[in-house]
Formats: sequence, structure tokens, C-alpha cells
Amino acid sequence: MSTSFVNETVPTKKLVVVTAATGSQGAPIVRHLLANHSAHYNVRAINRDVSKPAARALAELGADVVAADYDNESSLRAAFSGAHVIFANTNYWDTLSYETEVAQGVLIAKVAAAEASLETFIYSGNSDARKLYGGKFQGNLPYNAKAVTLEKVRSQYPDLARKMSIVILGFYHENWLKYQTVFGPVKA
Repeated sequence: MSTSFVNETVPTKKLVVVTAATGSQGAPIVRHLLANHSAHYNVRAINRDVSKPAARALAELGADVVAADYDNESSLRAAFSGAHVIFANTNYWDTLSYETEVAQGVLIAKVAAAEASLETFIYSGNSDARKLYGGKFQGNLPYNAKAVTLEKVRSQYPDLARKMSIVILGFYHENWLKYQTVFGPVKA
């Protein structure tokens, strides 16, 4: 009498890496994945300073919180290692530098393109302000930086571009309060 055993394999969780994980976009994504999809995904939350209260809070929820710097290729390589999905977001307002944001976005793409396990690359972009309104507004640096980064990703990393989705979010309602000097209502 022979006995056969069915080789039952346990599905492996996919690794989702979220950059800028304590920011307005990253933190809600991390919290949502941990609360609703932890059976399918492990979540690695990337932040420059893992000792920040917001980073520690994500760790307490179950995220693997890892330090990485957008200007440091080796730190990004380590942070992206084994990723199936990468959500990438850069922040013009951190440095107020168009050149820095483009360089950081391209470096993120370069490292992501080299990650063999990567299936999906999600880039947080903006509309191309250079092309809106008949080209009337060319000086919108935060929007232009995202558009130029996407152009470079498509031209320099075409295989990554085929795995890429772009998310464009509307204006955050809390910006009215957070940046009142710039965006807040002013009594006329």
C-alpha cells in the first residue's frame, strides 16, 4: 500500500515597499495595507529617520520600518531588496529644489529597475504643468520636477516604465491649514 502526500504550499506574501512612509501619502497606504491586506502583503515602510514617532507608530502596527536616503543608492538598494511592489514618492517641499527632486526620483527608479523581484512600480506624480493651459505656466517647479522625472524614467528605464503605474492625487485638504501663509484663505 502506498501513501501519497499532497505537497501543500503556503502562499508567500508579497513585499510592498512604501517610500516617504510617514508622509501624507505613504502613511495612509502603509496603515491600509497593514489593516486590510496583511494576509497577502508584508509592508516595508521607508523613512529617513526611523526614530520619529510616526515611524515608530508604523512599526507598532506591524510595518518593517527601514531607514533609507533618496540621495544614497546603497541605502535604497537595501530598502528595496526583495520588493514585489514599490510605491515611490518624492517631496519637492523637503528641499525646495527642482534638481534635487528630479535626481532623487531618477535614483529611486534606477534602483527599482535593478530589483529582480519587482512586479509593479507605482510613482506618485503630478499633471505636467508645462503642457496645461496652452503652456502658459512653465515655472511650476514641483509639478515640472515630477513630469521630468517621469520622462527620464520612461527613456532610461523602459522595462521599469512597463511595470509602472502613476497616481496623481488632488490637493490635500489639510494644506489649507498646514501652509496657511501660502495656501490658506486670506481675508480681503
